[in-house]
Amino acid sequence: MGRLNDRAAGFPDRPSGSHGPPWEAAVIETRRFVLRDLGEGDRVAFVTYHLDPRYRRRDSAIDAAWANALFDRIVAWQGEVPRLNLQLGIIERATGRLCGCAGLRRAGAPEGQAALGIELAPDDWGRHRAAIEIADALIAHGFDTLGLAIITGATTRENARVDRLARWFGARVIAREADAVDVVLTRAAWARLRRR
Repeated sequence: MGRLNDRAAGFPDRPSGSHGPPWEAAVIETRRFVLRDLGEGDRVAFVTYHLDPRYRRRDSAIDAAWANALFDRIVAWQGEVPRLNLQLGIIERATGRLCGCAGLRRAGAPEGQAALGIELAPDDWGRHRAAIEIADALIAHGFDTLGLAIITGATTRENARVDRLARWFGARVIAREADAVDVVLTRAAWARLRRR
C-alpha cells in the first residue's frame, strides 16, 4: 500500500512560474516504486521512452515535440491550485530508473471522481505485478486521501488483461467499444475487497 509523504529531499523543485501556497511534492511510496512529481531532470527519460519504436507502433503520430508538450503539461499541473491532476513519475527504487508515469486526473470529472491511468515504458511492458502495485497505491490514495467516491479507467481493446486487473481491484467493466474498454471502481467495492 502506498503512502503520501510531504516534500522529500532530492525531489523536483517547485515548477517555475507556479504561484499559490507553498508547494509540496507529491510522493507515494510502494515496496518497489516511488511515484513522485516529474522534474526537469526526468524529461530526457520521459521523451526517450515515448520515442521508443515499440511505443510509437501504438501511435505513430507521437514525436519529440508531442512528448515534450505532454511533459510540460504534466509539470504545469503541479502548480495548479487546486491541484486536480496528479500525474506522477514511476521511479524504480532499486535502479532510480523512470519506468513510466501514472496518476489520478480529476479535471473535467464529476465531483468525487477521478480517472486512473498507468503508462509503463516499453521496457516495462509485461510487468503485471508492477502495474498492480502501482494501481493499488493510486487507488488507496484516491479513496483514502482524496476522498474520491469513484475511480474510472479506460484502456485500449488490445490490453486484454484489463478484465482480470479490474476484477482484482473490485472494479467492473462498464463499456466495451471497438477500440476501448472502460471500467469503474466505487469506494464501496474497494472497501469490500479490502475487508477480505
